[in-house]
Amino acid sequence: MNKWLKVGAILFLLLLLFIPTIVAMKYFAISQVYSHFVDSISNLTGLNKYLVKAGVALMLVPLLIGLKLFFSIRKKRRYIGTAILVTLLVLYNLSLYHFTKDLHFAFSEGKVLKWYALTPEGVKFFDRPGVEPVYGITLKPVTPEVIRNLKLLQKGDFNPVDPTKISWFNPITGDAQIWYYQYPDGSFEFYDKPGYHPVTGDPLKPATKQIHFEWREKAKTKTPSVTYQDAIKKPKEQQQAMAKRPEIDEKERRLNEFKSLVNQSITTYPDKPNVAIVVDSLRTEGGLSPENTLINFLKKEKVNIINHYFKEAFKTKGYFREIYGGNTEILKQSDALSKVDYMIMGKIDYTFKKGSQIDRDLISCNINLAYKVINKNGDIVKSDSVNVVGPGFSEDAALERGLEMIGERYSDRIIKSVL
Repeated sequence: MNKWLKVGAILFLLLLLFIPTIVAMKYFAISQVYSHFVDSISNLTGLNKYLVKAGVALMLVPLLIGLKLFFSIRKKRRYIGTAILVTLLVLYNLSLYHFTKDLHFAFSEGKVLKWYALTPEGVKFFDRPGVEPVYGITLKPVTPEVIRNLKLLQKGDFNPVDPTKISWFNPITGDAQIWYYQYPDGSFEFYDKPGYHPVTGDPLKPATKQIHFEWREKAKTKTPSVTYQDAIKKPKEQQQAMAKRPEIDEKERRLNEFKSLVNQSITTYPDKPNVAIVVDSLRTEGGLSPENTLINFLKKEKVNIINHYFKEAFKTKGYFREIYGGNTEILKQSDALSKVDYMIMGKIDYTFKKGSQIDRDLISCNINLAYKVINKNGDIVKSDSVNVVGPGFSEDAALERGLEMIGERYSDRIIKSVL
């Protein structure tokens, strides 16, 4: 056989083998890419594998078209291919961000996906280790032991609950849904989140079946308690005796004194409700005034808030305590609220707790704001209270952050009663 014929025959055979090999390699590569993306996304997010397969298959079509155009000899087609590939890359990463932004652990291996920092502004989560950029706090990896408390701390709000009006245990998992504190006398207090008792500072414990039964037995045998109104009610004979001996001079003196305690330099506006706010609370050792700080954080768009409506003697001479306790008679007699539409009287109580199971350097400040709304006629029209836990790395910072949280979360609730 002619030498050239042999060469041609060999080349023809090689070509016949090369084409199916290239085609096979092409489909093998596509299959490998397809399997890689399906496994990676499924293992990371835990999404249904059939849904992931459908999504990846849908993206393979423009991917192959883009690759084909990207390697074209025509410049315009290469530009189109590049645009397709860049668009697919952006969509892929945005999709992964959407499905993983709230994940703290990888689905298949449990690998840590988030790191956290406890700052005076609350819990902050990040996607990789490092340092929190505002406060310079070294980030810590999220672990299964702390994530539940971190999520609860992120939500804020720490409130006492009525055990007769809430489910004690999750009906699906059986986990406790309320936490309790037991006093030395055996009585209980219940709260909606884990934390520390606002008075004693002792850690709250999750409710158990035994505690539920113990509480039920105590509730059955508990004798009716005397109400506050019953406790302060004077006997009818005593009221009659006091009426027979009116101390007119003393009443006039107190009335004139009370009128003199109204600041005359206040400014009112006719186009919005004028609200005097008087808050009683102790200053911190660092000199922070909870009253002024809270008023600064309250939303003021819809009302004219008046601070220092009364002089300081309003508190020191016992008038605040008397009126807040329910005796508003002197307000009515003096017509002291004639310049405003409402007065909000509040009491701020706070306790500090240093260190926690999450971060020993963090100080938490449990703040309870109890307040009453009084109209210009001297009638109490609303009583309410709110409770928050503010984090910080000093007592003043924790208290200030907690007061800011009250302003952020409860301004509308507080102001709504005067609109």
